[in-house]
Amino acid sequence: MYHKDFIYSYVVTVSFMSRNIKTPLLLAEMLIAILVTSIGSLSDHVVYAHTFSENENALFLTLAHQIKAQIALAKNNFPTNPELAEQNANNAIDLLKQNDPVVNLTWTSQISESNPRIAAQLTSALNSLKNATINQSKSASITSDMTPANDIKAKVDMINDILGEAVSSRLTKEQLNNSTIQALVIANLANEVYFSYGRAIGESPSTMSNMAGMAMSVKEASSSSSMSMGADMNMSNNNGTGMSSSMAMSTGTNSSSSSNSIKKVTEYQTAQAFAGIAKDVFNKNLKTVSSSTLKAANTEIENDLNQLNAAIDNKAPIMDIMKIVHIQLHPTFITAYHLQLKSFQ
Repeated sequence: MYHKDFIYSYVVTVSFMSRNIKTPLLLAEMLIAILVTSIGSLSDHVVYAHTFSENENALFLTLAHQIKAQIALAKNNFPTNPELAEQNANNAIDLLKQNDPVVNLTWTSQISESNPRIAAQLTSALNSLKNATINQSKSASITSDMTPANDIKAKVDMINDILGEAVSSRLTKEQLNNSTIQALVIANLANEVYFSYGRAIGESPSTMSNMAGMAMSVKEASSSSSMSMGADMNMSNNNGTGMSSSMAMSTGTNSSSSSNSIKKVTEYQTAQAFAGIAKDVFNKNLKTVSSSTLKAANTEIENDLNQLNAAIDNKAPIMDIMKIVHIQLHPTFITAYHLQLKSFQ
């Protein structure tokens, strides 16, 4: 039976080799392929991608951005595709029903504890948006001078206002201006981009986690940055390697020459929207950080976010998305903004 120490033996070797190799990213890509072909029978360990030690402020901001993305998609999809618009509205409602992982309460309950009015208004407005996408022109809220599309827009604007009030009532100005919190929000959104895109092209969640976990281990080893990731390996599905044939064929540096067919449109739109929001959050909150020590890192982050948006738009192979998020973007955030990885014991 393979053990995480077996994986770490690869990691130690990479760490040693990387001192004499001028292209550690290429080395990382090579090692991913080696690991995939060498340890396909791993079955007793769970692999984690970059799962960060969270604080509730960053989680709440990430949630707000996700809801804003879904309702914007609902507006954009209506009235040409009301079914997609309804799915977007449902996604926004489901986000609010998810548990805050820090305290294990739904976000609705969390918001209600601090401001019951905002929680009630947000729930009501999201349900109203969903109903409007279903009822279209028959919606009781539509007056003679308001088209169905304008009604959807009005509801989306209302939800955005409520979300803005929820954020301002929960976070102080100092917290909103905290660069580490904003960096964590972008890192979270990048994770969501990766998994949404994977679902869009039909990859399984376990495959996505396995590949991201391997990327994390190899990248951190090749950078000699950390030897204590706490990431175990579990490669159990898809061709005995933990990844599908499309992933296995795209480990080269020129893998973007082929594109993927989209199987789930809502997930693809979500990946596009989250990638765009991540870039907007960076431009608004981190790009102008004056510290000279962060300028080089911010340049890398900006380039990576541009690459991520282009790769999603071009329907790039999943390995391209994985490399941008887990080999390029996340390690830069960890180093520059001191993000901490969650420890799994």
